[in-house]
Amino acid sequence: MPEETCSIDLIGIPITGLNKKKCDSTLKKVYKGGFLMTNEKISTNRLVILGKVSHRNANLYLRHTGIFSKIPYLLGILSDLYKQDVPQQKSCMKYCFWIATAIMFSTCTQQAGNTRALQNQIDSLQSKLSNSYKPGLGEFMSSIQVHHDKLWFAGKEQNWELADFEINEIKEIVDDIKKFCPDRPEVSDLGMIEPPLQSVSKAIEQKNSDGFKNSYLVLTATCNTCHQATKHGFNVITVPTVPPFSDQDFRPKK
Repeated sequence: MPEETCSIDLIGIPITGLNKKKCDSTLKKVYKGGFLMTNEKISTNRLVILGKVSHRNANLYLRHTGIFSKIPYLLGILSDLYKQDVPQQKSCMKYCFWIATAIMFSTCTQQAGNTRALQNQIDSLQSKLSNSYKPGLGEFMSSIQVHHDKLWFAGKEQNWELADFEINEIKEIVDDIKKFCPDRPEVSDLGMIEPPLQSVSKAIEQKNSDGFKNSYLVLTATCNTCHQATKHGFNVITVPTVPPFSDQDFRPKK
């Protein structure tokens, strides 16, 4: 009675005439690789048919989540079978391995194409960012001037919650200047304003009206010193006399 045999087809490379022992051994390796076995030849978006096992006129199909990640594993199985004495296979195995190598090359080519496409997207985004709108130093300074103005009336009315909000707005704008205008020479002198800002914050925290007024005067004088150091001495800041907005009540909420 002739020995019972089976055949295995991996990534398009058929191997026939395997005895039961070699077939079982190969199937164990296939299972170990995480393949699913099914009697239906169905590929889905997640599961791809990578091979089949034919035994006793029945077919079992090997499915996995991706072909590219499992080709090296399947080539290892094919290599083991090639080393064994499988009837009628050695004459065609070199040709089969050329096919497998071509598949691997195709995989690498596709991955390289994906990399190029991703790099093109990155380059496009960088170009858009480079051409996107960025506030200039003058716009930041104008915002500081508005909050400097509102800060005075909030502190004068002892609206400490609003005063705290305004001083922190100024601090945030100073940080934004350092972030978005790092190449401007004026930024190197910006550090002189930080100690007066901290003094104003401390007076607000202590709800100290006299301390607030004194530290505010120092802050205003420091602004002018910075303007002079950066050759903008023509821009003179003073203690405001009229609120910047007629539609805002600077008195604390009762």
